[in-house]
Amino acid sequence: MMNYVISKFKNNISLLSITITLLPISIIIGNLFINFSCLLIIILGVKKFNQEFIKYLSLFKFHLAILLVFFILNISFTSDYVLTLKGILGLIKYILLSSIIFFWLKNNKNNLFIFLFSILFCVLLVATSIYIEFFIKLFYLHVLWDGAFNQGELDIYLRTFDRFSGIFFDEKVAGSFISKLLIGILVFLVLDIKKLKLNRKIIYLIVGLCFFGILLSFDRSPFILSCIGLSFFLFFTNKIKFFSKFIIVVTVIIIIIASYNFSPQIKLKVNYTFYELGFSTFEKASPKKINFLETKYGSHFITAYEMGKKNFIIGNGIKTFGKDCGKDEFLSKKFNQGSKAKRCATHPHNIYLQLFAEAGILGLLIFLYFHFIILKKTFSNKNKELKIISLTMIIILFLPLQTSGSYFSTFSGIFYFLNISIINFLNNKKKIIF
Repeated sequence: MMNYVISKFKNNISLLSITITLLPISIIIGNLFINFSCLLIIILGVKKFNQEFIKYLSLFKFHLAILLVFFILNISFTSDYVLTLKGILGLIKYILLSSIIFFWLKNNKNNLFIFLFSILFCVLLVATSIYIEFFIKLFYLHVLWDGAFNQGELDIYLRTFDRFSGIFFDEKVAGSFISKLLIGILVFLVLDIKKLKLNRKIIYLIVGLCFFGILLSFDRSPFILSCIGLSFFLFFTNKIKFFSKFIIVVTVIIIIIASYNFSPQIKLKVNYTFYELGFSTFEKASPKKINFLETKYGSHFITAYEMGKKNFIIGNGIKTFGKDCGKDEFLSKKFNQGSKAKRCATHPHNIYLQLFAEAGILGLLIFLYFHFIILKKTFSNKNKELKIISLTMIIILFLPLQTSGSYFSTFSGIFYFLNISIINFLNNKKKIIF
Protein backbone atom coordinates (compact mmCIF):
# COMPACT_ATOMS: atom_id res chain seq x y z
CA MET A 1 0.00 0.00 0.00
CA MET A 2 2.83 2.38 0.84
CA ASN A 3 4.36 1.85 -2.62
CA TYR A 4 0.99 2.66 -4.15
CA VAL A 5 0.75 5.92 -2.17
CA ILE A 6 4.29 6.93 -3.18
CA SER A 7 3.58 6.19 -6.84
CA LYS A 8 0.46 8.35 -6.75
CA PHE A 9 2.26 11.17 -4.99
CA LYS A 10 5.12 11.13 -7.52
CA ASN A 11 2.64 11.86 -10.28
CA ASN A 12 1.65 15.16 -8.68
CA ILE A 13 4.62 16.55 -6.76
CA SER A 14 4.41 20.28 -6.03
CA LEU A 15 4.98 22.48 -3.01
CA LEU A 16 1.22 23.02 -2.72
CA SER A 17 0.49 19.26 -2.76
CA ILE A 18 3.21 18.56 -0.21
CA THR A 19 1.95 21.30 2.14
CA ILE A 20 -1.69 20.17 1.95
CA THR A 21 -0.70 16.52 2.42
CA LEU A 22 1.31 17.41 5.52
CA LEU A 23 -1.46 19.60 6.97
CA PRO A 24 -2.74 16.89 9.39
CA ILE A 25 0.82 16.52 10.71
CA SER A 26 1.10 20.30 11.20
CA ILE A 27 -2.01 20.13 13.41
CA ILE A 28 -0.19 17.70 15.69
CA ILE A 29 2.96 19.85 15.82
CA GLY A 30 1.12 22.98 16.95
CA ASN A 31 -0.58 26.27 16.12
CA LEU A 32 2.56 27.91 14.73
CA PHE A 33 2.90 25.19 12.11
CA ILE A 34 -0.84 25.28 11.38
CA ASN A 35 -0.71 29.01 10.68
CA PHE A 36 2.47 28.71 8.60
CA SER A 37 1.03 25.83 6.55
CA CYS A 38 -2.26 27.68 6.01
CA LEU A 39 -0.46 30.84 4.89
CA LEU A 40 1.71 28.88 2.44
CA ILE A 41 -1.29 26.94 1.08
CA ILE A 42 -3.27 30.16 0.59
CA ILE A 43 -0.41 31.93 -1.24
CA LEU A 44 0.28 28.96 -3.52
CA GLY A 45 -3.39 28.05 -3.90
CA VAL A 46 -4.63 31.50 -4.88
CA LYS A 47 -1.89 31.65 -7.52
CA LYS A 48 -2.66 28.18 -8.91
CA PHE A 49 -6.46 28.31 -8.73
CA ASN A 50 -7.09 31.98 -9.53
CA GLN A 51 -9.55 31.11 -12.31
CA GLU A 52 -11.54 28.87 -9.97
CA PHE A 53 -11.65 31.66 -7.39
CA ILE A 54 -12.93 34.11 -10.00
CA LYS A 55 -15.64 31.63 -11.02
CA TYR A 56 -16.80 31.00 -7.44
CA LEU A 57 -16.60 34.68 -6.50
CA SER A 58 -18.99 35.41 -9.34
CA LEU A 59 -21.25 32.51 -8.40
CA PHE A 60 -21.46 33.40 -4.69
CA LYS A 61 -20.99 37.19 -4.83
CA PHE A 62 -24.31 37.85 -3.05
CA HIS A 63 -23.46 35.46 -0.20
CA LEU A 64 -19.97 36.93 0.16
CA ALA A 65 -21.42 40.45 0.23
CA ILE A 66 -23.68 39.48 3.14
CA LEU A 67 -20.70 37.96 4.94
CA LEU A 68 -18.64 41.12 4.39
CA VAL A 69 -21.43 43.35 5.72
CA PHE A 70 -21.69 41.13 8.80
CA PHE A 71 -17.93 41.36 9.42
CA ILE A 72 -18.08 45.16 9.23
CA LEU A 73 -21.02 45.33 11.63
CA ASN A 74 -19.50 42.86 14.09
CA ILE A 75 -16.19 44.70 14.30
CA SER A 76 -17.99 48.05 14.56
CA PHE A 77 -19.92 47.02 17.68
CA THR A 78 -17.37 44.71 19.30
CA SER A 79 -16.07 45.17 22.83
CA ASP A 80 -12.51 44.55 21.61
CA TYR A 81 -11.51 45.58 18.07
CA VAL A 82 -8.19 43.72 18.10
CA LEU A 83 -9.65 40.37 19.20
CA THR A 84 -12.51 40.57 16.73
CA LEU A 85 -10.24 41.59 13.86
CA LYS A 86 -8.03 38.58 14.63
CA GLY A 87 -11.10 36.34 14.70
CA ILE A 88 -12.40 37.66 11.38
CA LEU A 89 -9.01 37.32 9.70
CA GLY A 90 -8.76 33.78 11.07
CA LEU A 91 -12.20 32.95 9.67
CA ILE A 92 -11.27 34.37 6.24
CA LYS A 93 -8.05 32.33 6.39
CA TYR A 94 -9.97 29.10 6.92
CA ILE A 95 -12.58 29.90 4.26
CA LEU A 96 -9.74 30.38 1.75
CA LEU A 97 -8.01 27.22 3.00
CA SER A 98 -11.17 25.13 2.65
CA SER A 99 -11.74 26.45 -0.88
CA ILE A 100 -8.17 25.70 -1.96
CA ILE A 101 -8.23 22.15 -0.57
CA PHE A 102 -11.52 21.63 -2.44
CA PHE A 103 -9.99 22.91 -5.70
CA TRP A 104 -6.87 20.79 -5.10
CA LEU A 105 -8.94 17.64 -4.56
CA LYS A 106 -10.78 18.30 -7.82
CA ASN A 107 -7.56 19.04 -9.69
CA ASN A 108 -6.14 15.50 -9.58
CA LYS A 109 -7.97 12.23 -8.96
CA ASN A 110 -5.08 10.94 -6.84
CA ASN A 111 -5.14 13.82 -4.35
CA LEU A 112 -8.03 12.49 -2.26
CA PHE A 113 -6.29 9.16 -1.71
CA ILE A 114 -3.02 10.87 -0.74
CA PHE A 115 -4.76 13.25 1.65
CA LEU A 116 -6.82 10.50 3.30
CA PHE A 117 -3.71 8.37 3.74
CA SER A 118 -2.04 11.29 5.52
CA ILE A 119 -5.08 11.59 7.80
CA LEU A 120 -5.05 7.84 8.46
CA PHE A 121 -1.37 7.92 9.43
CA CYS A 122 -1.84 10.86 11.81
CA VAL A 123 -4.97 9.45 13.46
CA LEU A 124 -3.22 6.12 14.05
CA LEU A 125 -0.18 7.94 15.44
CA VAL A 126 -2.27 9.88 17.95
CA ALA A 127 -4.31 6.80 18.93
CA THR A 128 -1.10 4.79 19.51
CA SER A 129 0.30 7.57 21.71
CA ILE A 130 -2.86 7.45 23.84
CA TYR A 131 -2.52 3.69 24.37
CA ILE A 132 1.11 4.14 25.42
CA GLU A 133 0.27 6.94 27.87
CA PHE A 134 -2.67 5.00 29.33
CA PHE A 135 -0.67 1.88 30.09
CA ILE A 136 2.28 3.85 31.46
CA LYS A 137 -0.03 5.60 33.94
CA LEU A 138 -1.70 2.32 34.87
CA PHE A 139 1.71 0.85 35.61
CA TYR A 140 2.82 3.70 37.87
CA LEU A 141 -0.47 4.47 39.62
CA HIS A 142 -1.38 2.07 42.44
CA VAL A 143 -4.55 3.34 44.05
CA LEU A 144 -6.93 0.73 45.48
CA TRP A 145 -10.43 0.69 44.05
CA ASP A 146 -13.03 0.15 46.76
CA GLY A 147 -16.11 1.44 44.96
CA ALA A 148 -16.24 4.69 46.92
CA PHE A 149 -14.10 7.80 47.04
CA ASN A 150 -13.34 10.43 49.60
CA GLN A 151 -12.49 13.85 48.22
CA GLY A 152 -8.72 13.25 48.32
CA GLU A 153 -8.95 9.99 46.37
CA LEU A 154 -11.35 11.58 43.90
CA ASP A 155 -8.92 14.43 43.22
CA ILE A 156 -6.06 11.98 42.59
CA TYR A 157 -8.09 9.99 40.05
CA LEU A 158 -9.51 13.02 38.28
CA ARG A 159 -6.07 14.60 37.94
CA THR A 160 -4.36 11.42 36.75
CA PHE A 161 -7.12 10.19 34.44
CA ASP A 162 -8.65 13.50 33.43
CA ARG A 163 -7.93 13.51 29.71
CA PHE A 164 -4.96 11.92 27.98
CA SER A 165 -2.96 14.03 25.59
CA GLY A 166 -0.70 11.41 23.99
CA ILE A 167 1.61 13.00 21.46
CA PHE A 168 0.01 16.41 22.16
CA PHE A 169 1.67 16.38 25.62
CA ASP A 170 0.22 19.30 27.65
CA GLU A 171 -2.75 19.88 25.32
CA LYS A 172 -5.73 17.64 26.21
CA VAL A 173 -7.00 17.38 22.64
CA ALA A 174 -6.01 13.90 21.46
CA GLY A 175 -9.54 12.48 21.60
CA SER A 176 -10.94 15.48 19.77
CA PHE A 177 -8.27 15.19 17.05
CA ILE A 178 -9.15 11.55 16.36
CA SER A 179 -12.91 12.04 16.40
CA LYS A 180 -12.80 15.01 14.02
CA LEU A 181 -10.71 13.13 11.42
CA LEU A 182 -11.77 9.52 11.95
CA ILE A 183 -14.71 9.52 9.54
CA GLY A 184 -12.47 10.46 6.62
CA ILE A 185 -10.91 7.00 6.93
CA LEU A 186 -14.29 5.45 6.10
CA VAL A 187 -13.95 6.83 2.56
CA PHE A 188 -11.46 4.00 1.94
CA LEU A 189 -14.41 1.60 2.12
CA VAL A 190 -16.03 3.15 -0.97
CA LEU A 191 -12.96 3.84 -3.09
CA ASP A 192 -12.84 2.02 -6.43
CA ILE A 193 -9.10 1.31 -6.76
CA LYS A 194 -8.39 -1.14 -9.53
CA LYS A 195 -4.65 -1.58 -8.93
CA LEU A 196 -4.86 -1.82 -5.15
CA LYS A 197 -6.99 -4.35 -3.31
CA LEU A 198 -7.83 -2.81 0.04
CA ASN A 199 -8.75 -5.36 2.69
CA ARG A 200 -11.79 -3.89 4.41
CA LYS A 201 -11.02 -5.83 7.58
CA ILE A 202 -7.86 -3.73 7.93
CA ILE A 203 -9.96 -0.55 7.70
CA TYR A 204 -12.36 -1.95 10.33
CA LEU A 205 -9.38 -2.73 12.58
CA ILE A 206 -7.90 0.77 12.16
CA VAL A 207 -11.25 2.45 12.86
CA GLY A 208 -11.73 0.19 15.90
CA LEU A 209 -8.27 0.96 17.30
CA CYS A 210 -8.85 4.68 16.85
CA PHE A 211 -12.35 4.50 18.33
CA PHE A 212 -11.12 2.79 21.49
CA GLY A 213 -8.23 5.25 21.52
CA ILE A 214 -10.86 7.97 21.97
CA LEU A 215 -12.37 5.95 24.84
CA LEU A 216 -8.99 5.71 26.57
CA SER A 217 -8.35 9.42 26.06
CA PHE A 218 -11.15 10.01 28.62
CA ASP A 219 -12.42 12.83 26.39
CA ARG A 220 -16.14 12.34 26.81
CA SER A 221 -17.67 14.53 24.13
CA PRO A 222 -15.51 13.13 21.26
CA PHE A 223 -16.28 9.58 22.40
CA ILE A 224 -20.05 10.17 22.56
CA LEU A 225 -20.03 11.92 19.18
CA SER A 226 -17.98 9.11 17.64
CA CYS A 227 -20.47 6.57 19.01
CA ILE A 228 -23.36 8.48 17.46
CA GLY A 229 -21.59 9.09 14.14
CA LEU A 230 -20.26 5.56 13.68
CA SER A 231 -23.63 4.08 14.71
CA PHE A 232 -25.31 6.20 12.04
CA PHE A 233 -22.81 5.03 9.42
CA LEU A 234 -23.09 1.40 10.47
CA PHE A 235 -26.90 1.46 10.36
CA PHE A 236 -27.21 2.96 6.87
CA THR A 237 -24.19 1.70 4.92
CA ASN A 238 -24.52 -1.19 2.47
CA LYS A 239 -20.76 -1.76 2.38
CA ILE A 240 -20.95 -3.85 5.55
CA LYS A 241 -23.11 -6.97 5.60
CA PHE A 242 -25.78 -7.38 8.29
CA PHE A 243 -23.98 -10.23 10.04
CA SER A 244 -20.75 -8.20 10.14
CA LYS A 245 -22.67 -5.23 11.55
CA PHE A 246 -24.09 -7.47 14.26
CA ILE A 247 -20.62 -8.81 15.16
CA ILE A 248 -19.19 -5.27 15.27
CA VAL A 249 -21.97 -3.96 17.53
CA VAL A 250 -21.79 -6.92 19.92
CA THR A 251 -17.98 -6.71 20.09
CA VAL A 252 -18.03 -2.98 20.81
CA ILE A 253 -20.70 -3.36 23.53
CA ILE A 254 -18.77 -6.20 25.19
CA ILE A 255 -15.51 -4.21 25.19
CA ILE A 256 -17.21 -1.08 26.58
CA ILE A 257 -18.96 -3.05 29.35
CA ALA A 258 -15.73 -4.89 30.16
CA SER A 259 -13.84 -1.58 30.24
CA TYR A 260 -16.39 -0.16 32.66
CA ASN A 261 -16.32 -3.18 34.97
CA PHE A 262 -12.58 -3.87 34.98
CA SER A 263 -11.14 -0.35 34.74
CA PRO A 264 -11.71 1.78 37.85
CA GLN A 265 -10.62 4.83 35.89
CA ILE A 266 -13.24 4.39 33.17
CA LYS A 267 -15.90 3.51 35.76
CA LEU A 268 -15.10 6.68 37.67
CA LYS A 269 -15.27 8.80 34.52
CA VAL A 270 -18.66 7.35 33.55
CA ASN A 271 -20.09 7.78 37.06
CA TYR A 272 -18.75 11.31 37.27
CA THR A 273 -20.34 12.14 33.90
CA PHE A 274 -23.77 10.96 35.10
CA TYR A 275 -23.22 12.98 38.26
CA GLU A 276 -22.46 16.13 36.24
CA LEU A 277 -25.57 15.56 34.16
CA GLY A 278 -27.64 15.37 37.35
CA PHE A 279 -28.62 11.70 37.08
CA SER A 280 -26.84 10.43 40.19
CA THR A 281 -24.93 11.32 43.31
CA PHE A 282 -21.19 10.84 43.57
CA GLU A 283 -20.86 8.74 46.68
CA LYS A 284 -18.65 10.23 49.43
CA ALA A 285 -17.48 13.22 47.44
CA SER A 286 -20.95 14.65 46.82
CA PRO A 287 -23.93 12.72 48.25
CA LYS A 288 -26.47 15.03 46.58
CA LYS A 289 -27.55 15.29 42.96
CA ILE A 290 -26.71 18.46 41.05
CA ASN A 291 -28.25 20.23 38.10
CA PHE A 292 -26.18 20.28 34.89
CA LEU A 293 -26.52 24.06 34.80
CA GLU A 294 -24.62 24.15 38.11
CA THR A 295 -21.53 22.60 36.49
CA LYS A 296 -18.81 24.66 34.82
CA TYR A 297 -20.11 23.78 31.34
CA GLY A 298 -23.62 24.77 32.34
CA SER A 299 -22.26 28.03 33.68
CA HIS A 300 -20.45 28.67 30.38
CA PHE A 301 -23.66 27.99 28.45
CA ILE A 302 -25.73 30.37 30.58
CA THR A 303 -23.11 33.11 30.35
CA ALA A 304 -22.95 32.76 26.56
CA TYR A 305 -26.74 32.93 26.35
CA GLU A 306 -26.83 36.06 28.51
CA MET A 307 -24.09 37.64 26.41
CA GLY A 308 -26.01 36.94 23.21
CA LYS A 309 -29.24 38.20 24.75
CA LYS A 310 -27.58 41.51 25.67
CA ASN A 311 -26.20 41.90 22.13
CA PHE A 312 -28.98 40.12 20.28
CA ILE A 313 -28.53 41.29 16.67
CA ILE A 314 -24.79 41.51 16.07
CA GLY A 315 -23.21 39.88 19.14
CA ASN A 316 -20.55 40.98 21.58
CA GLY A 317 -17.77 40.59 19.02
CA ILE A 318 -16.00 37.53 17.65
CA LYS A 319 -13.49 35.99 20.14
CA THR A 320 -14.59 38.29 23.00
CA PHE A 321 -16.29 35.69 25.22
CA GLY A 322 -13.13 34.95 27.19
CA LYS A 323 -12.50 38.65 27.78
CA ASP A 324 -16.02 39.66 28.87
CA CYS A 325 -17.53 36.51 30.45
CA GLY A 326 -16.70 37.79 33.95
CA LYS A 327 -18.70 41.01 33.61
CA ASP A 328 -21.69 41.37 35.92
CA GLU A 329 -23.94 42.43 33.05
CA PHE A 330 -23.87 38.83 31.81
CA LEU A 331 -25.09 37.34 35.07
CA SER A 332 -28.40 35.52 34.86
CA LYS A 333 -31.31 36.58 37.06
CA LYS A 334 -32.67 33.03 37.02
CA PHE A 335 -29.57 30.82 37.37
CA ASN A 336 -26.56 30.95 39.64
CA GLN A 337 -23.45 30.86 37.43
CA GLY A 338 -21.03 30.76 40.31
CA SER A 339 -17.76 32.63 40.54
CA LYS A 340 -16.01 34.39 37.68
CA ALA A 341 -13.52 31.51 37.49
CA LYS A 342 -16.38 29.02 37.05
CA ARG A 343 -18.36 30.86 34.39
CA CYS A 344 -15.35 32.01 32.36
CA ALA A 345 -13.27 30.24 29.73
CA THR A 346 -11.71 31.20 26.42
CA HIS A 347 -14.94 30.04 24.73
CA PRO A 348 -18.33 28.69 25.91
CA HIS A 349 -17.68 25.10 24.68
CA ASN A 350 -20.58 25.04 22.23
CA ILE A 351 -20.25 26.56 18.77
CA TYR A 352 -23.93 27.56 18.50
CA LEU A 353 -23.87 29.39 21.83
CA GLN A 354 -20.48 30.86 20.91
CA LEU A 355 -21.88 32.21 17.64
CA PHE A 356 -24.96 33.59 19.41
CA ALA A 357 -22.82 35.28 22.07
CA GLU A 358 -20.09 36.64 19.81
CA ALA A 359 -21.90 37.04 16.47
CA GLY A 360 -25.52 37.51 17.55
CA ILE A 361 -28.59 36.09 15.92
CA LEU A 362 -27.44 37.51 12.56
CA GLY A 363 -24.13 35.64 12.66
CA LEU A 364 -25.83 32.46 13.84
CA LEU A 365 -28.37 32.61 11.00
CA ILE A 366 -25.62 33.19 8.42
CA PHE A 367 -23.77 30.16 9.80
CA LEU A 368 -26.92 28.02 9.66
CA TYR A 369 -27.74 29.21 6.13
CA PHE A 370 -24.32 28.34 4.69
CA HIS A 371 -24.35 24.93 6.34
CA PHE A 372 -27.93 24.34 5.19
CA ILE A 373 -26.64 24.75 1.63
CA ILE A 374 -23.99 22.09 2.31
CA LEU A 375 -26.55 19.80 3.93
CA LYS A 376 -28.94 20.23 1.00
CA LYS A 377 -26.16 19.39 -1.45
CA THR A 378 -25.28 16.33 0.64
CA PHE A 379 -28.83 14.97 0.52
CA SER A 380 -28.93 15.45 -3.25
CA ASN A 381 -25.86 13.24 -3.76
CA LYS A 382 -27.02 10.16 -5.68
CA ASN A 383 -24.17 8.02 -4.36
CA LYS A 384 -25.65 6.63 -1.15
CA GLU A 385 -22.35 5.67 0.46
CA LEU A 386 -20.72 9.05 -0.13
CA LYS A 387 -23.88 10.70 1.19
CA ILE A 388 -23.75 8.61 4.38
CA ILE A 389 -20.08 9.43 4.98
CA SER A 390 -20.71 13.15 4.47
CA LEU A 391 -23.69 13.08 6.83
CA THR A 392 -21.62 11.23 9.42
CA MET A 393 -18.98 13.96 9.25
CA ILE A 394 -21.67 16.62 9.63
CA ILE A 395 -23.13 14.84 12.69
CA ILE A 396 -19.77 14.70 14.45
CA LEU A 397 -18.87 18.28 13.56
CA PHE A 398 -22.17 20.07 14.07
CA LEU A 399 -24.44 18.08 16.38
CA PRO A 400 -25.84 20.89 18.59
CA LEU A 401 -25.91 18.95 21.87
CA GLN A 402 -22.19 18.70 22.46
CA THR A 403 -19.33 20.46 24.17
CA SER A 404 -16.88 21.66 21.55
CA GLY A 405 -13.77 23.70 20.94
CA SER A 406 -13.86 27.28 19.78
CA TYR A 407 -15.12 27.79 16.24
CA PHE A 408 -12.74 30.73 15.83
CA SER A 409 -9.59 29.19 17.32
CA THR A 410 -6.62 28.00 15.28
CA PHE A 411 -6.66 24.37 16.46
CA SER A 412 -10.39 23.65 16.80
CA GLY A 413 -11.42 25.76 13.83
CA ILE A 414 -9.29 23.95 11.28
CA PHE A 415 -11.21 20.67 11.69
CA TYR A 416 -14.50 22.26 10.62
CA PHE A 417 -13.09 23.76 7.43
CA LEU A 418 -10.82 20.84 6.54
CA ASN A 419 -13.76 18.43 6.73
CA ILE A 420 -16.05 20.83 4.88
CA SER A 421 -13.63 20.76 1.92
CA ILE A 422 -13.81 16.93 1.89
CA ILE A 423 -17.61 16.99 2.22
CA ASN A 424 -17.94 19.48 -0.65
CA PHE A 425 -15.69 17.28 -2.79
CA LEU A 426 -17.67 14.12 -2.02
CA ASN A 427 -20.93 15.95 -2.73
CA ASN A 428 -19.70 16.68 -6.25
CA LYS A 429 -18.77 13.09 -7.04
CA LYS A 430 -20.97 10.27 -8.25
CA LYS A 431 -18.15 7.75 -7.97
CA ILE A 432 -14.52 7.89 -6.88
CA ILE A 433 -12.19 5.94 -9.18
CA PHE A 434 -8.39 5.81 -9.11
